[in-house]
Amino acid sequence: MPLEKILELIPKTTQTVFPVTSSDGKYQGLVSLADVRQFLYEHQFGYVAIAQDLLMPNIEPLWPDTDLSVAMVQFAKMPYDELPVVDDKEHNSVIGIISRQDLLAAYNMRLTQMRSGKS
Repeated sequence: MPLEKILELIPKTTQTVFPVTSSDGKYQGLVSLADVRQFLYEHQFGYVAIAQDLLMPNIEPLWPDTDLSVAMVQFAKMPYDELPVVDDKEHNSVIGIISRQDLLAAYNMRLTQMRSGKS
């Protein structure tokens, strides 16, 4: 995907990370808003750069069955406020993005349920 397309998405979303996929739809890594910020006023780069150029490939995604505590640890290791969720390790297709804020809200809700005796 040309970086120009990501630049077009920025004003239309509150996302701070953008998953990058291969041509067959498999998750490959992230591009963060901080990574593209340098290109916001340098339009000539947006026409030649592609998302792959700014890709952070070692960002482990989450899966729908990722344990809440594992997800919390994953966020603690990362400087990002959002992480991609992929369908499974075989297909590795991005199905969504979860934010640190959403994860903390789920954690607090679960903790409240446990404290009140509602499992």
